[in-house]
Amino acid sequence: MNERRAVIRIEAQRYRKARKREKGKILDEVVAVTGYHRWYAVSLLRARGKGVGVRRGSSRESLLLADGHIRKMMAALLSRKITPLCAVPSATLATIAPAS
Repeated sequence: MNERRAVIRIEAQRYRKARKREKGKILDEVVAVTGYHRWYAVSLLRARGKGVGVRRGSSRESLLLADGHIRKMMAALLSRKITPLCAVPSATLATIAPAS
């Protein structure tokens, strides 16, 4: 894995300075050496050294936070709608659904 990163790091400098035909040759070399798919290699070569990247787990953490906020809002909304229904007098309930 570290060898692949080293190859990308070295070749990214050449790739950014190269013209279109040279980029194709560099890309072919990188794909042959690393075994990466062509488009993945292009994205690595373009982004290398620019500080582009995504922290792993950050999307999951944000989803869990959003889920917690949604649950709190739904609980607040439901409690406001259900509470008046629970306050119905028992005499009214007896006329609606007589005990058997």
